[in-house]
Amino acid sequence: MHYGLSLQQFRTLAYEYAEYLGYKDSESWKKNKRAEKDWAEGFRNRNQELSLRKPENTSAARFAFYKTAVTEFFDNIERVMLRIKFTPDHIVNLDEIGINAVLPKVLAEKKKTGE
Repeated sequence: MHYGLSLQQFRTLAYEYAEYLGYKDSESWKKNKRAEKDWAEGFRNRNQELSLRKPENTSAARFAFYKTAVTEFFDNIERVMLRIKFTPDHIVNLDEIGINAVLPKVLAEKKKTGE
């Protein structure tokens, strides 16, 4: 979220947009349901303000759990469960829905000098 698009996501979006506009795609676009790598490279060359960047990974310190933090977390969960009265089967572990802390390279605007 909010990190730009991976190259594969960008290529898929380009294909979907071309389909939406009714452009005639090549057979490989239709077969793979995404734009070709050389098309994406050409797009990047024509749009110099974009680059393929690697976002910073989340720091290991943000994943650390200490006894006080764990205790506070479960106390908060208990308070919310008592107030809202939902059952444990309504709790979702984010790891189970595919959120990844290791991020792929993304197509994003180049950083301006002084930022």
